[in-house]
Amino acid sequence: MSTLFGETFAAIREKRRIPLREFDGISPGYLHDIEHKDVLPAPEKLDLLVTRVGQVAAEQGVEDSEKEGLELHHAWWGSQLIRLGVEPELASAAATFLLSSPDQQSIVTQAIDAVVMEQPK
Repeated sequence: MSTLFGETFAAIREKRRIPLREFDGISPGYLHDIEHKDVLPAPEKLDLLVTRVGQVAAEQGVEDSEKEGLELHHAWWGSQLIRLGVEPELASAAATFLLSSPDQQSIVTQAIDAVVMEQPK
C-alpha cells in the first residue's frame, strides 16, 4: 500500500523517465519502498528528491521545472496528515495552505512529531 506521496513520486518519475539509480544519496531500495509501501521520506531525503526531479525537468526543457517539486511537497504534507487520520480532501487543502505559509510548517511538524511520539509502539 503506497501513500499519496509514493503515488505522486512514482508518476513524476515515470513521466520524466528517471531511473531509481539516478537519485544520488538515496538507495534504490528505499525509493522502491516509497513508491510501493507506506514509506515517507525524511525531510532531507525529500529535498534530494525534489532537487533531482527539478534538475531532470530543466534538462528536459520544462518551462516550470519547479512545479513537480511543489507537487512532491504537497503530496508529502498531505500524506503526513492522512497518516494522522485527516480526511484526504482536508489533508490536501491543509497541504496547500502549508505550502503557502512556510512559517506554519514548523508548527505543524512539531504537532505531528508530538502525536507520533504519543502513539503506542
